[in-house]
Amino acid sequence: GLVAAGLGAHWLVRREAPAPRLIASATGQRRSLALPDGSQLILDAASRVALDFTPERRTVHLERGAAHFDVAHDPARPFEVFTPQARMEALGTRFSVDRLSRASELRVYQGRVALALRDGPAGFAAPRTLPAREWVLIGDRALLGRGRFDPASGADWQNDWLDAQAMPLGQALERLGRYTPLALQLADPADAARTFSGRFRLDHPERSLALIGALFALRLEHRTNALVLVPEAPAARA
Repeated sequence: GLVAAGLGAHWLVRREAPAPRLIASATGQRRSLALPDGSQLILDAASRVALDFTPERRTVHLERGAAHFDVAHDPARPFEVFTPQARMEALGTRFSVDRLSRASELRVYQGRVALALRDGPAGFAAPRTLPAREWVLIGDRALLGRGRFDPASGADWQNDWLDAQAMPLGQALERLGRYTPLALQLADPADAARTFSGRFRLDHPERSLALIGALFALRLEHRTNALVLVPEAPAARA
């Protein structure tokens, strides 16, 4: 009877555990709100996070898009953000995370972040500390890129800017695609790996896409429910 009672109590606790809270934003619209612990969250357009806050820890799963976190100090409860590529723990900080189809980007605006790359289906490698003013692009079990930026410049998605530093064209389309209901596509998928640098407006995705395409001799073509970058005709390139 005691065993049965214990199992019953365990079942009730499991049953009553709250489900993660989902917060999402619409295409072309960002959201800013306070989290239950006093931290501040800014969601990029077409983004979604799942919050799982307990008395022991604060866990955020970035399910799509990008998010900026201004983390409230609470040494008793770690604040962690997860993407398919990494776990990021705030060390008294402001930082942003961008989830892409095959990578994640971390930018530290203030303080430090402990970054642990995923090492297998359920594990993570030893964490490394990323200081303020640095960004990293994280792939599967490896860093794909790293650099420095000026947090005071305002050149980020929170201020309607796509700040490209050797950015692959495919990633640019993913970010711009959060601001338009139209699908953004490349006629030649091989162009997705070509890189560029510069600053372009996110709130004018069609115009920015045309400007970026021109860097690669690609023109913007309107199709049904899609904007496609296609190679310019030889005469046009001449």
